[in-house]
Amino acid sequence: LNAYQSNMGRSELTLSAARQVSEKISTMLLSYGSYNQHKWDQDADTFIDMPLVAHLNVLNRWKYDGEHSDGQLGIKIIHDNRDGGQTNFDFDHPQPSASIYGSRNRINRYEFFSKAGTLLGHNGSSLGLILSGSHHRQDSFWGMKSYSGDETGVYANLIYEKIGLNHSFSSGLSYRFDNRDETYQEASYITDERVPGLFFEYTYKLQEKLTAMAGFRYDHHNIYGPFTTPRFHLKFQPDAETSVRLSAGKGYRVPHIFMDNPGILASSRTLIEVESLKAEEAWNAGVQVIRDFRLGADYPATLTVDFYRTEFQNQVVVDMEQNAQTIMLYNLNGRSYSNSAQAELTATVAKGLSITTAYRLNDVKTTYMGMLEELPLNAKHKGLLVTSYTLPKDKWRLDFTAQFNGSTRLPNTSMNPLEYRLDSFSPNYVLLFAQITRKMSRMDIYAGVENITDYRQPMPILAWNDPFSPYFDSSLIWGPTVGRRFYFGLRWN
Repeated sequence: LNAYQSNMGRSELTLSAARQVSEKISTMLLSYGSYNQHKWDQDADTFIDMPLVAHLNVLNRWKYDGEHSDGQLGIKIIHDNRDGGQTNFDFDHPQPSASIYGSRNRINRYEFFSKAGTLLGHNGSSLGLILSGSHHRQDSFWGMKSYSGDETGVYANLIYEKIGLNHSFSSGLSYRFDNRDETYQEASYITDERVPGLFFEYTYKLQEKLTAMAGFRYDHHNIYGPFTTPRFHLKFQPDAETSVRLSAGKGYRVPHIFMDNPGILASSRTLIEVESLKAEEAWNAGVQVIRDFRLGADYPATLTVDFYRTEFQNQVVVDMEQNAQTIMLYNLNGRSYSNSAQAELTATVAKGLSITTAYRLNDVKTTYMGMLEELPLNAKHKGLLVTSYTLPKDKWRLDFTAQFNGSTRLPNTSMNPLEYRLDSFSPNYVLLFAQITRKMSRMDIYAGVENITDYRQPMPILAWNDPFSPYFDSSLIWGPTVGRRFYFGLRWN
């Protein structure tokens, strides 16, 4: 049980519980609730700085472990209510208004899943079946813009697997169906997606040093046609302290305009779909090296370095560059790629004192109407330093975190009136966090502070003083909109 309370009115309660019902049957309950109905406007722009939230998330899973077969059944329920807008908006009866800006988002989601597997004799063969279904309902408005969506989906996956000493393989069939009924500004968008597929995967394992896996799947989408997806993974462990992982393959993604681009609703920008959108397609590859070592005789440390590259063959380009009052959607015509590199060091440097430090480089560029540009609102450089100190006898623990967030390119607003223009890039900034924990036999009590320096993005909402003008935009967020926050809580086992 974890209970949390902040000085800004946010309350959270988390409960995780498990029970062995019988020798072969067990169950688990995971639940989380969050509630905040306080209206804060620290920057005095008449808009509340964070939404009013009432959220519930519950998962219940049952497991059966037999001698030759096993299975799982589970359900998941999500209810999420969020209201935002100007402080004098009627949050008790939220309705679209042409004079006072408000927003409402209601999500109700229900999921079911089952997994069943059985051994086929004693030769390492098995058969498995995965089934799942979901229903998702969303009703929202931002100002005078409205959106509602209703989605029902089912998924089935039949898997045959044979595991040997050095050689293993799995193959199977899959089927996915999604019915989506969306309404945006009284325009209806109805989609049925049916995707049958098949796959094969081969794994070679040489003792504990080398594991290689090659896979291939074929799917046929009723709208976008065939998807062929090769994949390769390699893990090499030359010694007990070092491991190297390589991966490469292809990926596809079906675009969903409104779910992928919520900023369309949170601004006065007009959506323009320039052409019929194709499925996104990309090749990707990566390498990761992990090295365990010791600082002196008693202090363990781990260094992790990884690099991933994605090269798009096609991509849905979300173009906010050509006009500050529009969002243009079209297929990629040119290059688009992402390079992501990260180095992370975790080490115990003294008795009771451990640190984690990391640096990430994100080099992401896309072609906008013939010009290769950095992806907006994406920080190229990020850094992290976490220090944890546990006092002798393990009664008290102190944690301190520093986050470095590098500059990010902002969408072009040069065509706006002078008072509604943004700089080309956001500044660098650092966020600081601290927490102290008192440990007892079955309970931890903790307290902390977030955003210690009270750093906030200046003017996070463009044209806040005229929210129904063509210049209003609340989607250009690159930094925190809420300042210093204190909290306390307890964990009970």
